[in-house]
Amino acid sequence: MTLKQYLALMAIGTIFCWGIWTFVLFTINPTHASIFGFVFFYLSLLLSLVGTFAVIGLIIRLLKHQDEIIFRHVKQTFRRGILLGSLIVAALLFKSFGLLYWWTTLFLIIVVASIEALSVMERRVGLK
Repeated sequence: MTLKQYLALMAIGTIFCWGIWTFVLFTINPTHASIFGFVFFYLSLLLSLVGTFAVIGLIIRLLKHQDEIIFRHVKQTFRRGILLGSLIVAALLFKSFGLLYWWTTLFLIIVVASIEALSVMERRVGLK
């Protein structure tokens, strides 16, 4: 798969996920929804955010670092998209349960930063 094909597929998938999220947002009533309504809401939001962060991050990295291997860019931006999307969705879940305080937010940020740091260290040491 070429880089253009990857970007096109990710962009189309991301737009599709945003459309699903918008559909869920406007059609499901949260007061009458079962657990599936909330799962669809948060899952479609997570996939939308991951795709958005991955595509935008890849474009920015390609503009900044043109001398590295493209596969590394794709891998890094996708991982960071997953981490940022998970951070946002976790914060929204905490907020919906009334658990979002400054210390829980700090905990979420530390967890995401630790995962990223371990990934970077693993790559630098050469464990992958």
